[in-house]
Amino acid sequence: MKWTVVDEDEFLENQLVYHYPVDVITGAEQMLRRLQDKIQRQAFPFDGFLTGWLGRLRHDRHTTPLP
Repeated sequence: MKWTVVDEDEFLENQLVYHYPVDVITGAEQMLRRLQDKIQRQAFPFDGFLTGWLGRLRHDRHTTPLP
């Protein structure tokens, strides 16, 4: 799987249009770096845990009759 950052250009545009305060911009940049770090380290939720559960839920949905 490959992860891609999207909407960076939109964020830059909106900084100008909506006059984001510096702390909002800095916070968003820090959160992006934290998220990228988690992806690189394959930390939860990017460790495959949720993928396994989604597969299990799909299977259960198709095999368990509704009440």
